[in-house]
Amino acid sequence: MGVSLGKAFFAALRDGNWATPDRWRALAIVWLVQQLAVVMFMGAAFARYSAAHAGKLAATDFMTFWSAARMAVLHGGAAAYDDPARIALQQAAGAIDAGGHYAYWYPPTFLLVTAPLGYLPYAAAALVFLVLGYALVWASLRLVTSSRGATLALVFSPIMLLNALIGQNGTLSCAIFAVALVSIDSRPFLAGAALGLLVCKPHLAVLAPVLFLAARRWRALGGFITTACALMIASTLLLGPESWLGFLSHTREATESLRDFPDNWPKIQSVFTAVRLLGGSPTLAFLAQGCLAATVVAMLLGPHFVAWRRGGNGPPAAGSGAADIALLTAASLLATPYMFDYDLTCLLVPMAFLLAAHGQSSPRPWECSLILLLYVLPVAARVLAVTHHIPVMPPVLFAFFVILWRRRREALQGQG
Repeated sequence: MGVSLGKAFFAALRDGNWATPDRWRALAIVWLVQQLAVVMFMGAAFARYSAAHAGKLAATDFMTFWSAARMAVLHGGAAAYDDPARIALQQAAGAIDAGGHYAYWYPPTFLLVTAPLGYLPYAAAALVFLVLGYALVWASLRLVTSSRGATLALVFSPIMLLNALIGQNGTLSCAIFAVALVSIDSRPFLAGAALGLLVCKPHLAVLAPVLFLAARRWRALGGFITTACALMIASTLLLGPESWLGFLSHTREATESLRDFPDNWPKIQSVFTAVRLLGGSPTLAFLAQGCLAATVVAMLLGPHFVAWRRGGNGPPAAGSGAADIALLTAASLLATPYMFDYDLTCLLVPMAFLLAAHGQSSPRPWECSLILLLYVLPVAARVLAVTHHIPVMPPVLFAFFVILWRRRREALQGQG
């Protein structure tokens, strides 16, 4: 009997027969109800923190965005990269004690986008930032899936809660990928222009133009180049070329933080930090990251290069683009060693893509189980990394990438 139950359980995980619309809805309701309790608990915890520290602000990553924007507004773009002056502002705002340090490693393109927040007090700026982030994700995911319930569940997912609690910008990346996914087949220039905004987070932008080139999506490539160049030129003109020098002067600090500071590794869900958490050397970690990146890029681009070499004269027919962008989203996360856990908000886009596909055809093996696992795993991943030095995210994310790769292959074969 135990063997038969085990086989039935395995079959349920593989086939996803349990994932009926009613059960998805019930799971979403249960999660939303318990999340309200979590939000109330965290709000009370932040209030206690403030009271216990003489009214100091709860420590969130948003302080680094706000302080850099404030310095740019008051003293010019280069001042955002002046560590002593920016840290003094953070201390004056009550965010950190003496000796604390909120680093700022973002390029002037991101500073240009966030600079208006520097005109607001910290609390008001944080509220605007978080509300706009949720609004962007809601509006963009609503375009991917027509199910309001699915959109609601994704917007109020654990990773969105984590992103909000630490005050990070994963919502911007998520919305960018979502807009690209829904527009790549019908409005390719817009899709490329949306992904061009990723020059605000360059480690996520690298693969997009390469994919457009391999897939011969010339209008999408033109949109990417147009937006990327416009943002870089505008940031240079408005913030000054010195801001780029300030940004480049911090790249070594960012690399050292990734390589040599164990306290940062649980926050980063890449293969590089997985190897470091398990005791591997920096050389071994870079080698593992490079091998994974090469594998992911080959799987992402391979079919397009094959089609090109066989004499294809144009881009893939309309309909395969969404699968391409869903795969690109996961590939962009896997390929970079700087994949912080809040960047996992981007996974909401391929999740929504698969849920929308399930409304038109039956789920493929393992899809439903991986969606559910990745829905709940991002928050637990940091906890497991901190408490037991167990990196769980890279293998699960790669399995999800393979699922998306299979979907993209079906889309391309269906048009061949």
